Amino acid sequence: MIQAGWYKAVTDLINYSQVRRTDIMFPLNDMAAHLNMNEVSDSDITKKQFYNTIIAKRIDFRNIYNEYSYEILGFVKALQVYVNDRYTSIDDFLSDNNIKVLSIFANISAEVGFTIDDDNIIVEPVL
Repeated sequence: MIQAGWYKAVTDLINYSQVRRTDIMFPLNDMAAHLNMNEVSDSDITKKQFYNTIIAKRIDFRNIYNEYSYEILGFVKALQVYVNDRYTSIDDFLSDNNIKVLSIFANISAEVGFTIDDDNIIVEPVL
């Protein structure tokens, strides 16, 4: 059986490696809004081109970064299957070992079929 400390370290690493997926949208939205409202001339062609590029790339970034990679999903599924096959459930393993996973990892786990009880999840504060 995997040691609790290793499990926690791996889940935290996966969680933090995926944080970027949500953070990228806020600066792009702010930049587009600022450009749209504060730049000197609405008739400026360069401004319009840049604004349109931000909007177009924002959609691309949302599509790329708001989905977990096949590799991450596969790894988390394998990890959870391994633990689940050797323990009564993921939640029992977490509770019995006093482990709380971070919310992004919990979301990934749910996406691969292993929902984690809210009592075993730490919700990170919004920075």
